[in-house]
Amino acid sequence: MTVDGLRVIFSALHTPLFVSESRGFGAGRMIGDENERPKIFGALALVTGLGLTMVASVGVCGVLGYFVDRWLSTSPGFLISGILLGVVVGVLQAYRLIVKNLDK
Repeated sequence: MTVDGLRVIFSALHTPLFVSESRGFGAGRMIGDENERPKIFGALALVTGLGLTMVASVGVCGVLGYFVDRWLSTSPGFLISGILLGVVVGVLQAYRLIVKNLDK
């Protein structure tokens, strides 16, 4: 199948694909609507930011709770409290991130 045949297939599917007529795949322009790509990349950045925000907040607060438990020689009460606090902080930060991106 030629590059033109692949271009027709992928443009029909609206799937971005890097194609260069002279160099083959991987080094050239993207096929697809020029206006859709910034929206897609912006959405991917938002989803990535949300995931990292949740993981980081739960992880940091959980680790702090673990070390407080070790320092005070207590049961996993501070660990559980830290994880719950991390979930609350993560949800609040995710909400702020979403609201900030909705204004754009």
